[in-house]
Amino acid sequence: HHHVANAISGGNPKLSPQRAAGFFETVLEQARPDEKVLISAESFYRREIAREVGASASPDSASPKEQRMSAYVEAVAECVAEFDTTVLVMLRRQDLFAESLYSENSLNSGYSGSIDEFVSDIGPLLDYEARLGVWAGAFGAENMSVRTFETSTLVGPIEEMFVDWLGVRWTDQLVIGEPQRVTPPRALVEFQRAINVKGQDPRIRKCYRRWIAMLDDQVPSSELPDLGRYYLQPLDRTRLLDRCAEGNRSVARKFLGRVELFVDDVGSVIERYTDGRGLDYREFRDLSRQLLQLIAEQQVGTVGNDRVRRG
Repeated sequence: HHHVANAISGGNPKLSPQRAAGFFETVLEQARPDEKVLISAESFYRREIAREVGASASPDSASPKEQRMSAYVEAVAECVAEFDTTVLVMLRRQDLFAESLYSENSLNSGYSGSIDEFVSDIGPLLDYEARLGVWAGAFGAENMSVRTFETSTLVGPIEEMFVDWLGVRWTDQLVIGEPQRVTPPRALVEFQRAINVKGQDPRIRKCYRRWIAMLDDQVPSSELPDLGRYYLQPLDRTRLLDRCAEGNRSVARKFLGRVELFVDDVGSVIERYTDGRGLDYREFRDLSRQLLQLIAEQQVGTVGNDRVRRG
């Protein structure tokens, strides 16, 4: 449902906020009185209204970005006003969430900055206390259901956990799909980030993403530069979590009835950490050659298939 979530913000050129609101009206018309309706998209957490709001705000109030994010939540609440709504929020530890989002933006949004710049850019998203406070203000804290995503606490498949969270009984008719590797190895993410340019045409970014997927599919991970799994330096990671610690404890007390929000210790990540370096010139050149070779082979295969069809 990410298209609808994006459209509410005014950030979807193909779908207006009015049509997004119409989507919810249609769902309400089609749903039975006792039926559960699931609307799910990570974009609901991250989006903001695409225009400036609150121009008269005082200097010591929320930033314009935070105001736009709050206005977005209010717009979502208006869209589902006729529903009996429970907001489900799955939180990931901030350092891991930031690294995952950094990888996604480097691959799909043309981001070319460093991980430190990115963490600074998305600061409001990492303040879980403030973000959940906005959602609780719009929907009521009693209508918030918060859980944390930590592999050490998972018992069984996450799909079964999610269905149980919805209050739906798991049956044999529900089949778990095959595992998908959504994010390519870090070396390929760094390769694309190196060729990203601010203001790039989305069609070019889409082409780059297709090339990276081709490299990921055709080149074994063992033949890629080993840059490790993580982006943040150990000290930067612990500093980020220290900044978030007080707010996380507040979220844990308010929504989960416990002292600490996350169970997994950051030390388990640091133990597996490599030096976090980027691609050097030789590695970038070798990946470029591999990519050009794959593109050339693909073009030759396309021409050959065309000849077969014409024959």
